[in-house]
Amino acid sequence: MKIAIPYDLKERLVPLDNALYIGIFDTNSSKLEEKESLGYGSKEATMQYIIDLGVDAVLVKKGFLCPGSYAMSKGKIRYIMVNSKTLKDAIKELPSAEIRDELNFEIYRETE
Repeated sequence: MKIAIPYDLKERLVPLDNALYIGIFDTNSSKLEEKESLGYGSKEATMQYIIDLGVDAVLVKKGFLCPGSYAMSKGKIRYIMVNSKTLKDAIKELPSAEIRDELNFEIYRETE
């Protein structure tokens, strides 16, 4: 399975619009490929880039998505819920992380 992981320069997990990088972690090979995010500044543009990369899932936490990015990805990719704060810890957490086909509104709602 190929999983998209949004993160910043300090390898902290961040919402899609703040992701400078999208890591593509391959669970079969345990290799991470780093891609510069072509959608930086927009959750929807970053999600479209992730979809175009052909991944199976995207790593998410509360606030990482918005209604638009969720709507455009629902049914195209799966969502992996983690509690980790860093890229390194998220990769370690993947074997026990919950994989979902849908998310509760609380996960992707905008609060600002």
